[in-house]
Amino acid sequence: MALAAASRAGDLDNLCVLLKAGADPNARDKRGKTALHEACSQGHDKCVEALLRAGALVSAHKTNGFTPLHYAAATGRASIISILLASFGFSGANACDRDHKGEQAIHLAARGGFVPAVEILLAHGASGNAASNNGRTRYFQVKASSVHTASLHGHELVLRLLLSSGADPAACDTGGSQPIHDAAAGGHVGCMELLTHLGADPNASDCAGCTPLHRGSSAGEVDAARWLLKQKGVDANCRDNIGSTPLYWAASRGRADVVALLIREGNADPSAPNAHRSPLHVAAGWRHLSVCDELLKAGADPLAVDREGLTVLQVAKTDDVAKLLDEELVASRS
Repeated sequence: MALAAASRAGDLDNLCVLLKAGADPNARDKRGKTALHEACSQGHDKCVEALLRAGALVSAHKTNGFTPLHYAAATGRASIISILLASFGFSGANACDRDHKGEQAIHLAARGGFVPAVEILLAHGASGNAASNNGRTRYFQVKASSVHTASLHGHELVLRLLLSSGADPAACDTGGSQPIHDAAAGGHVGCMELLTHLGADPNASDCAGCTPLHRGSSAGEVDAARWLLKQKGVDANCRDNIGSTPLYWAASRGRADVVALLIREGNADPSAPNAHRSPLHVAAGWRHLSVCDELLKAGADPLAVDREGLTVLQVAKTDDVAKLLDEELVASRS
């Protein structure tokens, strides 16, 4: 498609020649992409204006539901966002159009941390509270707001802008997570401070009973975990719906530095099991030698059995872990 190629390259002269020769400004490739999508994604303002004057559809959807506005927002093209929303007196782009995942342009701009783009979209009716199915978890799709997105990626200026526009600092996604859960998982202390200042609860539980400390510990975010413990007094021995503590989550992911922090600064119980097994069991099973070492030094019981009656040594998957456990058993008996 010559028109799409000219738009992608920002070749305004060739683009105008093609349009005058009768090229269809709304022709699509096999993915449903038009020349306007191309011009918006590459930031070619003049090409965008020429295509719109020639009758390009400002709300054309690709096969994935992306409109030209989605492309402009995803790349932070504030000037193009303004052009699309104004659209030369014609019917402008809809700031609330959604793609196939339910995402609006503001979700994409928030993810990229593009403050001017977010400002323009808010001014044209976009909402920081609008939920999208952004697929940000490993196991299932979660409907979340742009506040969640900005918090997860640590875009504090965008987050401040969204909250000042009336977005809810304690909004829950469909998994029950609040933005502070996402900020903790990303290790973004500044975002956590802002959210709690505006009323977010540092002890909030999601639908699985997980707190921000669970999420930050699982992700290995030492600074976030320390801030929750020291600045907000969060209990290091809090449990989720199956009895897992933040220490258990950290141990299961091999986060030895977080395990050490929770024990030394949060007085976390190194032997506290969930409904299935102890932190030492899960660390041994996943071959996390350094975590096993931290837990044993803190007094975790190497003779503990899990729900199936297996000892830690029986679930150990490597010779190094087994050797460490054997040494601990010998030392404890001497």
